[in-house]
Amino acid sequence: MIENSRERPVEKRSLPRRFGYASIILGMLLVGAEVVLRMFVPLSALVEGEDYFKAWYLENVDELRTRGRSEKLLSDPELGWRVRPNLRLLDEATNSQGFRGTSEFTVGRTTDVRRCIFLGDSLTYGAYVGDDETYPAQIRELLGDTEVLNLGVSGYGTDQILLHWLRDGRQYNPDFVVLGYYINDFHRNTMTWRGEAPKPRFRVLDGGGIELLERDLLPIENLDANEQAIRDDLAGLLHAPRVWTATRSTWNRVAKKLDGHREPVETFDEKAAITRAILQRLKNSCDEIGAKFAVVAIPMQYPDYPDEGRIREVLARACDDFGVPFLPLTKNLNLNASQLGSNIVFFAENGHWTPFGHRIGAAQILDFLQSVGFLE
Repeated sequence: MIENSRERPVEKRSLPRRFGYASIILGMLLVGAEVVLRMFVPLSALVEGEDYFKAWYLENVDELRTRGRSEKLLSDPELGWRVRPNLRLLDEATNSQGFRGTSEFTVGRTTDVRRCIFLGDSLTYGAYVGDDETYPAQIRELLGDTEVLNLGVSGYGTDQILLHWLRDGRQYNPDFVVLGYYINDFHRNTMTWRGEAPKPRFRVLDGGGIELLERDLLPIENLDANEQAIRDDLAGLLHAPRVWTATRSTWNRVAKKLDGHREPVETFDEKAAITRAILQRLKNSCDEIGAKFAVVAIPMQYPDYPDEGRIREVLARACDDFGVPFLPLTKNLNLNASQLGSNIVFFAENGHWTPFGHRIGAAQILDFLQSVGFLE
C-alpha cells in the first residue's frame, strides 16, 4: 500500500508533461507541413472554380509580364476580352470585326442572301483547326447560298456570349441564330475571372430577369491592377494556414467523389437560373429583329463529366419552355465504331473537336436546322 501511494503522484505529474510533449510535436508537424505546402504545393492545386484561375494568375503573373500582350486576344471593358481583328496566323484568321475567317459582312442587310450567326465559345470559334474546318464554315459550304458569321470566342461563358450578341451580333440582322452551348459553359456564368482576364457576371432578379454586376472591367494588359485586385479578393485564402486550406480541399474532394462529383444543389440551381434567364434574353432579342433562334448542346470529351446529364436537362427544359429548337449532340456524334473507324471526334490533349468532329457535327446541325424549318 505504501509503494502504491508513492507511485500515484508521479503518474499525475506525468500527464501534463506528456500532453505538453504531444502538443509540441503536433505543433512542429503542423509548422513543417505548412512550410512544405507553401514551398512545394501551389495554392491553385488546392482550390477550384474561379479561385483556381485567380490563384493561377498570381502564380504566373511574372511570366505573363515577360510574355507581353496576347497574340489573339484584346481587352474589352464590357466583355473582358475579344478576338483580335485582322488576325493572320498559319491556319487562323479573323476579319475586321474579329469574327473567324476573312469574309467581311455589311451591318444590316443589303441583299436577299440568307444570313446566319453562330454564337459560342472555342468549340464554335474552332480552336486548333483551320478557318475552313470549323463547323460554321462547313455549314456555309454545304448550304452554298448563305452568309455565315462565326462569332465564337474562346473562353466565353453564355453571359459573355449574350453581351457579344447584343452589342456586336444583332446589328447584322441574321435570318437565324444558333448558339453552340458547350456543356462546360454552364459553370462559367458565375465567375468574375477566367484564365488571364476579368469577365462580366449577371445575377438573376426576383422576376426572372438578369442584371449585369461587373462593368468597366480592367484591361488584360494592366497586370499590376489585376494582380492587386486578385490579392484583395483572395486575401482570406492567401493568409489562411495552408494546412487548413489543404485539409478543407481534401475533405471537399472526398465528399464530391462520394457524391459522384455532383455540384451542390444551391450553386447548381444558381447556375441553372442564370442559364435560363440568358437563354430567354437571347430568344427575346432574336424575336425583336425577326430572327429564329436555336440551341445546340456540344458535349464534353470526358465520358463521365459531372452533372452533364443535369445540365442537358436544364437546357432542354428551358428551350421547351421558351419555344427554342434544341439539338443535344452525343459524344460520338451518333456514330458507331465502324462509322468512326480510325477517326476521332475530340483532340485528346485539349478536348476540342478535330476537323472530323467539326465535319460530322456540321452535317448533323444542318440536318437539325432543316428539320425545324430554319432553311425554308
